[in-house]
Amino acid sequence: MKWRDLKNGPQRLDSLHKSDPYALFSVERGAALSDIKAAYRLMVKTYHPDKADPFMRSHCEEMLKIINRAMARIEDEYRDGSPV
Repeated sequence: MKWRDLKNGPQRLDSLHKSDPYALFSVERGAALSDIKAAYRLMVKTYHPDKADPFMRSHCEEMLKIINRAMARIEDEYRDGSPV
């Protein structure tokens, strides 16, 4: 993964912290959990810090934190009942 836009990096991370977890994974609300998990695994593979160059490693670590929080929120919704 190469860093392409140095100007929008930190702002993008801030907006992703606040974004809807379904939008982050590009799935519809109410999608099957297997589809959501497939999108989650793809994003984890894309942003895994071990596959990034040293310059991008900290960005990828932050992205993984965001991705994991979003997946935890979705799993909580499914555990408590059907998603809203």
